[in-house]
Amino acid sequence: MIPREAALRRALSILDLLISEAERGGDIAEAAELAERAASLDRTDDMRLLRAARLQLRCARPGRARELGARARRLGTELRVRPSHELLALDAELNGA
Repeated sequence: MIPREAALRRALSILDLLISEAERGGDIAEAAELAERAASLDRTDDMRLLRAARLQLRCARPGRARELGARARRLGTELRVRPSHELLALDAELNGA
């Protein structure tokens, strides 16, 4: 692995730990912010976008959750993959919100 990739992986691992810690501590707004930061670093991982979207939804921010879900859907379209079960579940939850 080249140094830049190793640094990115390390940063993402640290962010993942911080997100989990914030969730465990009940600071969902902080977890959502960190999850968005992680998604911006790893632009090819739709699961990071979906995690951020679910956290935004838990913060009562359905508009932001929709934006992140739409980004995940566009990414899937670009990569020519079917929508994941997680994306479909988010869509269903947002349509009920």
